[in-house]
Amino acid sequence: MNILFQKIEEKNFPQVLTIYKSNEAYFTQASNTWPTIQTVRDDFQACPPNLPIHEKHYELVCLDGQAVAVVDMLTNFPVEGTVHIGLFMVHSRLQKTGLGTSIFKVLEQRMCSFQKLRLGVFEANPHGLSFWQRNGFTNTDVKETVIIEKKHKIYVLEKPITRN
Repeated sequence: MNILFQKIEEKNFPQVLTIYKSNEAYFTQASNTWPTIQTVRDDFQACPPNLPIHEKHYELVCLDGQAVAVVDMLTNFPVEGTVHIGLFMVHSRLQKTGLGTSIFKVLEQRMCSFQKLRLGVFEANPHGLSFWQRNGFTNTDVKETVIIEKKHKIYVLEKPITRN
């Protein structure tokens, strides 16, 4: 299995959109909107204020040359030594095949110079929560947020980075 991560550029936006559109339930939960090229562009450009742009890693994951997932990460966020995974989305037809875990293991090895991984999971996403718990994450906090006038409960999960 040859898993490669490549920096997303504008020419990759259609591939990203295909993966986004395959995950309708996520977008319904998160914002009750359908993803468009503008959604991809917004994600491509999104970066917290005061975080240098080189700390943002918006990447297409390819398996044997085919785009299969999208990962959006922030390094040294929210604190030095932490990698925040803002989005980890596998094409829906490849979910529940073990591919997500394989991608995560490669990602974790790539981030071995950091101390921990952090992410948030919508309460309305029990499959996502289960996936991250199976991969060694534990719940550290619960937060509430509003996205496009919709209230969400989000589980904050963390995992110390495993070094091999």
